[in-house]
Amino acid sequence: MAEAHRRPVAVGGVTVLNDDVVKVSESSPTRTIDVDSVREKLRQRWELASVLNFLHVFEPVIESNLKISAEDVETALIEQNNTLAQLHIALLKGIISKNKPLKSSDDWILTLSKTLSVWWPWVATGEFPLTGAKGEEISIYKDLEPTTRLLILKALCEVRADQYDAVSYINEAMKENGEISNFRKNKLAGNGNGIAFWYDGNETIGHRLYKEVQFFENEGVEGQGIAPAICSKWETLATNFEEFKKIVNDYSSSGVQWEVALSKSLETDVIPVLEKQWKVCKFDLFP
Repeated sequence: MAEAHRRPVAVGGVTVLNDDVVKVSESSPTRTIDVDSVREKLRQRWELASVLNFLHVFEPVIESNLKISAEDVETALIEQNNTLAQLHIALLKGIISKNKPLKSSDDWILTLSKTLSVWWPWVATGEFPLTGAKGEEISIYKDLEPTTRLLILKALCEVRADQYDAVSYINEAMKENGEISNFRKNKLAGNGNGIAFWYDGNETIGHRLYKEVQFFENEGVEGQGIAPAICSKWETLATNFEEFKKIVNDYSSSGVQWEVALSKSLETDVIPVLEKQWKVCKFDLFP
């Protein structure tokens, strides 16, 4: 069915064949990417929620005037378009020397690699994906999976949050209103046994509802010194007004107490905000 809707669009190193499929034709063997599938994989990563929260919280500090939405971030990670470069450049400008110019070309990848190669052990786990690139940073970065590019972006956000202006912003905000919830999210609801729901967003980045399911790995493994590791499965449940309303309607009649609590919380605190924005958008489209 998707074949009937194909439309070729050139985007930074890849070609979009339609709304669902991307063909990579630069520096790597030709392959096709199911955009919807990759987007879904990104939305299953808590790192994406962390990046979006960072862009929400530190928007006044970054001062990039990008005004990008969550969907824009996802698309940038998948298609490697100009938004991806602009976002990384905006973050890097708050980290590197003010005297070092950054251009909206692929050169930012070199600066990204040099910066994170130093910081990686403190802000991420595992090996830095561009380690040992030896002049091949740009081509290697472009060949990475979108989820790996997400991990790199997440690490860069961690470094940016550790800079003096970002730390000062938090300290000053805490002195003024003392609301830690502005910087540390509280869960909307949960069952007290590993399932939690989180909400985050604003008019610029968009609004999202997440479900986190925590579980233990290595449970029941015999042998000394092997402790169960706490892991979590992440899911994006709602990204727009209609999806939030569906969650509210579905959970309002649930026989599970914490699901009803979630519905009430969304109905009271989130739906009015989304409905107001939805009406404004509708008026702009149909004045």
